[in-house]
Order: sequence, then structure tokens, then C-alpha cells
Amino acid sequence: MRMITIYDVACQWNIHFQKRVRESPYLAIPKGVSLVPAVGKWHLGAHVPECFPKYSLNFVDGIGQIDGEILETLWWPIDKVAGITRAMSKAHRQEVLDDNIYDSNWKKWVGIGGSSYSISFMAAYKSLFIVASLCKKYQKANAAVESMNSAVDELTTSIGNSHWITEWKKLEEIARTKRGEALMIYNVSYVPGMFSSL
Repeated sequence: MRMITIYDVACQWNIHFQKRVRESPYLAIPKGVSLVPAVGKWHLGAHVPECFPKYSLNFVDGIGQIDGEILETLWWPIDKVAGITRAMSKAHRQEVLDDNIYDSNWKKWVGIGGSSYSISFMAAYKSLFIVASLCKKYQKANAAVESMNSAVDELTTSIGNSHWITEWKKLEEIARTKRGEALMIYNVSYVPGMFSSL
């Protein structure tokens, strides 16, 4: 089983993460679980170019098109209460923030399926927005698949060298399964004559 771990600097913490877990008396990674580190799309642009192929969500098999920045999008409701917590004790501040986060989560759970629970107009509006947003993303994804399949077919035909295509598919499969340095095939660069021997 794979566990996708999306973090702003996954490229750095991943280096010694498994070693730290092994050496910790309190942490363990369940048997059969492999960790796949990734960096959210908003943060990846600030990284060195070598991070892109290795940590881009675009190259994590089966993950779909997500931005990996969910925490940042959840901050805005907390902004409404953040200012008033400045003068509170640490315990009171934690309690107020927890209550607001729990409330936000509850409204999402209750509203996402169009439940009959009575919730505020604003929460109902947000829930409808979430459902509409998910439906729109699904339709967009289906259209993108058709468009990408067409583009891949066109590119494959234009290359004309079946050996290159076979080689690329082998490298792609290795990158998908092994990850790590094998993902560097996605590091776009041009080397004149690179494929002349193929």
C-alpha cells in the first residue's frame, strides 16, 4: 500500500525520515506501506528544478490532478477568529481555534452530500459550492483525459520511431514503479543527438 505524503519541503525531510522512524521508540511505519513524498504545486515552483520531476504530484501514479495545498485553503475560515485570540491565554486560544476548526469540519461533513440537517444559509451555500466544485472538477478531468489521449496519439504518430516509443514506455514504467532518481526522465531538457543511436 502506498501513502502519499505531501509537504512543502518533502524533498528535504524525506532524506532521513525513514531512518528517524526506525530509530524512534515511538514511531513506526506499518509493514507493507511505502511512503511517496510529494510537494504541493504552489510550493514546488520555489524549489530547485531537480525537485520537479521527483516530487511533482503530476508524476504520482493514480493521484489525479490535485494541488496538494489543502491546509492553505482551510486557513481562511480561521482568519475570522485569529485576531481575537491574540489576547487570550495559550489554553483559551487553543480551545477557540479547535472549536472553529471542528465547526468548519462538521459543516463540511454535514453539507457535502446535501444532507437534510439544518445548517446556516452560509454553510449550506458553501456545501453546495463544494458539491458543484467536485462535479465541475470531475467533468473537467474527463474532458482532459480525452484531450490528453488525443495529444498522446498525435505525438506518438509524429515521432514515427517505434523504438523510441518502446524505450520511453519502459523508462516511464520504471519511473512509475521505482520513483526516486528514475523520475529524472521527466526533467525536460534538450541534448542534441541524444537519441541518434536509438
